[in-house]
Amino acid sequence: GDPSPLRQEFFFGYLDPALPQFVDELGRGPFFIDSENPAVGQCFRNPQRYGSVVYQRLKDYFGALYEMQVGRKSQGYGDPNQYNGFFDFGHRVINLPRTADYFPPRNCTSGFFLYNRTLGDDQWYPGNCEADIICDTDRRSEAEACAEGRVCPEGTGNLDSDSTRCPAGFACDAGSTPDDNLFAPLGRLSTMCPAGHSCAQGTGYLNRFQLQCAAGYFCPTGTADPIFGRLANDAILRRLSTSDVNPFTPIVHLNKYLPGNRLPVNVSAHDQRCFDAIAPGVESQTVVREFTDPQTGEVKSGPVNLADDINSRCARDHKWRLVVDAEERGVCFCKPQYKLALEVYRAWECTGEKSQVITLADELEGVTTAGRVRTCSFAAEAKYGLSEAWQRGSRWDAATEEWVLDSPIKLPLPGTERRYFRVECAFDTAVRDCSVANSLFDPWGTNVGRRCPQFCSFMDFKRWADEEYTTQVTLKLSGATTRVDPLIYDTKHAVDMLDTYSDLSRADSSDDEELRVGSWLPELMQLDEATGEPVRYDACACEDLLRCPNGTTSQPRAESIDECAVDPANKEVLVRVTPLPEDNEWVVEPDRYPELSDAVTPLSGVGTIRMLALETAVITLDLRHLSVNFTFGQYRLSLYAGCKPCPPRFRCNRNVVPPVCPSVSLADQEAIGHLCAECCRCTRLAMPGWLEEYDDGTKDMIARNAYGETPGSPFYPYKDNKHRIWQVEIKALRALEITPVYELLHGKYYNEFRTELPGSASLTVTRPERAVDYQSYSVEQLVALFSSQWDIVSSSYATPSAQPPVRDLPDPKELQGKYNLSAQPGSIDEALGTRKLNPNLATQGAP
Repeated sequence: GDPSPLRQEFFFGYLDPALPQFVDELGRGPFFIDSENPAVGQCFRNPQRYGSVVYQRLKDYFGALYEMQVGRKSQGYGDPNQYNGFFDFGHRVINLPRTADYFPPRNCTSGFFLYNRTLGDDQWYPGNCEADIICDTDRRSEAEACAEGRVCPEGTGNLDSDSTRCPAGFACDAGSTPDDNLFAPLGRLSTMCPAGHSCAQGTGYLNRFQLQCAAGYFCPTGTADPIFGRLANDAILRRLSTSDVNPFTPIVHLNKYLPGNRLPVNVSAHDQRCFDAIAPGVESQTVVREFTDPQTGEVKSGPVNLADDINSRCARDHKWRLVVDAEERGVCFCKPQYKLALEVYRAWECTGEKSQVITLADELEGVTTAGRVRTCSFAAEAKYGLSEAWQRGSRWDAATEEWVLDSPIKLPLPGTERRYFRVECAFDTAVRDCSVANSLFDPWGTNVGRRCPQFCSFMDFKRWADEEYTTQVTLKLSGATTRVDPLIYDTKHAVDMLDTYSDLSRADSSDDEELRVGSWLPELMQLDEATGEPVRYDACACEDLLRCPNGTTSQPRAESIDECAVDPANKEVLVRVTPLPEDNEWVVEPDRYPELSDAVTPLSGVGTIRMLALETAVITLDLRHLSVNFTFGQYRLSLYAGCKPCPPRFRCNRNVVPPVCPSVSLADQEAIGHLCAECCRCTRLAMPGWLEEYDDGTKDMIARNAYGETPGSPFYPYKDNKHRIWQVEIKALRALEITPVYELLHGKYYNEFRTELPGSASLTVTRPERAVDYQSYSVEQLVALFSSQWDIVSSSYATPSAQPPVRDLPDPKELQGKYNLSAQPGSIDEALGTRKLNPNLATQGAP
């Protein structure tokens, strides 16, 4: 059941019939052919088909026999306990060729065991690998395989075998090497964390299923920490190019059906490669590719696994697409993060790390030890977040042994979104003085409130980010806060992108990422010069990247965002929009109450339909254009009569009197202008069954809603039958005001909801009328008739303090002159003039 080919013990197939000489009398042999045909195959067992872990590493490290690589024979290996003479074998030292990194052209053929009747035991038949000679001994090797969860570079000893941990988001088997390419059999990036689980730094292969994804989150392949939005960063660790990992362009297939999608989608070249790599049978195939020898520069050929070859240009964690989805949900902000990271990069270039303070350039320029000074400058380039040239001087501080800038960098940067960082600082005056020699590290200076830190070096950034981030993590995990401060989170990410210095014994001095991109950072985080948006998104970090969208939750071990579903017992309105166009003649004051659409970023007003007794309103909704998988249940149509609901994200607790909203403080309620004690009494009208989601318990609605499950059904490929034109009819038995709105319940569809649903409906209002000669009515009679229509409203409000709606009646003389009622008949609506809202309606209870 273990997917690793290196751990397989049981094999089904047959021995190659063309090589009978390699089949011993026990029915065993080295040349095996896989088969799925039970008529010709049988089960074989080999607990170490590829040899021990130590043998595998020696085979990869030394490659083929010495004489095959250098073109001449050697004396051979000697016995350290026996001297065979000056010119005999084993006397002279052999400098065996070796490569620290895995190099496919250095492949060789392993030996094998066959039963020898004369010996009464298995006999070793060496192949052409140097390891076959080294390991042909009864003595136990002093070399040991690197422990699971650890990575051992060349020259690792017993004392430092635990110092390099497996990168987060991956699982490392015993004997793992620091290779980043996928061709290495046990490279550190060979095995990604399985979907539905998370793998912190140092996760071993056998422990990769130990940490299940937490409820309320989803964990795709390569998840490192869902709580803080960490993924494996597969493409960056393997230094894949932007063109290779872009999941959106170029498009190679149009209108292709994918599992889980009910409409065809376009498939990019990157995604097609990822699909091809997991196609049946690919993993068992081998191809020959050319590689450049890092030592000699020669181009050589070598065999590689076909699946690894295809995956070498696939970002297996699909982070780019996940980040774009998070931005569309409004929980990820890469543009300000990139600007901040580019500023940290400039500090890194000017001051370096503690391990990089003396550079070769300094030595070549003859910079002396004492009083060293240099100038750092960066040209104005929009793609690197600079609207004007950036220049600072830096000096060598002998006391701290660090480069220090002559003026501090203050965060957050000017022009970054105030809504995102929630901090606004004055940049015209500097508080911290970097020019003072031996100045103590004090990022806050005298800035009261600790809101706008200042930094004189990259190590300042590192010390501050590590310490503050560690504190924030502790607070979040303890439940004291729900998220890390965005400024601290982004600064920590920028530092980890560059940092190489770490002290694993201290949580506030560790390098939590394996990225270490150095001078590659500007290319990774560059901005489009025309739009200012990121060119590449997989370098972005988002704390809520893997959190289920607002309004939804998930069960433990969720693998994708599609497993995040609206909780039917705790539905929350995230955003509202009106389905009616603002210029519809029946919509009253469409730009009023914008806070009812979104309390943080209002979209538009929430219009109202004012209906008289016996009138009929018909709302026609055209939903044929909705996006793939955006179905009813992720949004809903709601009607509110005679009142206005609370703004979105106000979670009303109606079990107490008066109602309360624990999620919104009283001060925020007052600032927004809606008190929960009042607006929570306005409840959504009960809708016909066709407009409600089906009940998973009774399955009552499945027959009416789930028409789109199979091809040929009336509304295939949609999940329900709302993706078409349909109508809602409202009959008023008394005069009242109706507020029709769409309400978003699933945070995955913020973008679709905001762009596709507003104004997607039309409205007509009619009322039954008898054939009456209105010319026989005087203007006064018409006004009196209008007033009587609203007399019954005064008894429809539940609260004693509520007053009947206030209406502005037209002046009779204006009516007579405007409508010329004595000359031609007119409708009551014409005589009544503009329909106006009750200004007190939002604070009154529902009828």
